[in-house]
Amino acid sequence: MFALAGVYNLLFGFICIFFPSLIFETLGIQSPDYIALWQCIGLLIAIFGVGYLVVYGDPHKHWLVVLLGLMGKLGAALGFIYTQIAGTLPFEFIYLVIINDLIWIPFFALTLKATYQGYLDTLGAEALPLDESLRKFIVGGESLYELSYKKPLLLIFLRHAGCAFCRETLAALSKEKIDDMFTVVVHMGRDVDGNYLRDRFKLPWVSFVSDSDRVLYRSFGLRRGTLSQLFGPLVWLRGFNAAVIKGLGVGVIQGDGFQMPGAFIVHKGKVIYEERAASASDLPNFEKLLCVQPANEG
Repeated sequence: MFALAGVYNLLFGFICIFFPSLIFETLGIQSPDYIALWQCIGLLIAIFGVGYLVVYGDPHKHWLVVLLGLMGKLGAALGFIYTQIAGTLPFEFIYLVIINDLIWIPFFALTLKATYQGYLDTLGAEALPLDESLRKFIVGGESLYELSYKKPLLLIFLRHAGCAFCRETLAALSKEKIDDMFTVVVHMGRDVDGNYLRDRFKLPWVSFVSDSDRVLYRSFGLRRGTLSQLFGPLVWLRGFNAAVIKGLGVGVIQGDGFQMPGAFIVHKGKVIYEERAASASDLPNFEKLLCVQPANEG
C-alpha cells in the first residue's frame, strides 16, 4: 500500500510541477495567480512520495514518516473544512481532498496502531543479568565487564543515530576531557554508523558499541518511551532548537525510534551512578557524571 501511495504522490507531484493548470482545468476551476505556490506544493507532495517508497520496505521501522504523512493528510482535511466555512476555496477541491488524503488516513492510522502495539508487546522482553550482558560486548580485546575492573566505565546510551538529541549529547561530550573513566557510547546502528559519529563529533578517545538487539539497553532497564515522553510539546521545541538552531540536523532512524536514552557509571561490574531520561530530549548531566567517584573499599 505504501508503494502505491509513493507512486501516486510522485505522479501527482509531477503533474503539479510541470502541468500546474491541468488539475484546475480538470476540476473546472480557474487557475490561480499563485501558480508557483501550487508547484511548490507539488514538490512537497513528490518528496513525501519518496518517503512512502522508503516506508514500503519496513513501515514499522520508518513509523515517523508514516506519522508525518498522517498529520499532513489530517491537516489537509481540516484545512479544507476551514476554507469551506470561510468561503475561500471552491467546493470542487473536495475531490482532491478525498483522493489525496481521506482514502489514505485509515491505512496510515492502522499502520501506526500496529507499530505501537508491537512496541507494547516488547515491553516485557526478558533482560540478561548485567554482568552477562557486559561480557558480551568487546572493546579493544576486552569485555566491558573486564574494563570496569580497571577503572570506572561511563556508558552513554543513545536513542538512535539520527536523533537530534543524540547528536546534541555527542556535541556536549566532545567538549569534555575524561581521563579517569573509560567512555563508551552505546547505539543501535551499525559499526560504520558509530565510526561516522566518532569522526563527525571528533571523539577519537570514545569507544562506540553497536547494540542493535538492545541487549545492554534491557539489562540497564532502559525502556521505550511513552507518547508524551517522545512527542510532548517541550520535546518538539527542544528538537527544533537542536536540529535547526544549533544546526545538528536529523538523520534516518536506525534501531528502535521509541528507545529512551540514559547514562550509567559501572565500576567492577556494578552500577554506581545512573541517569535515566525522563523525556527523549533529556541530555546527560556531564557535570555530575564526571564528579562521581567509586566508593573507597579500603
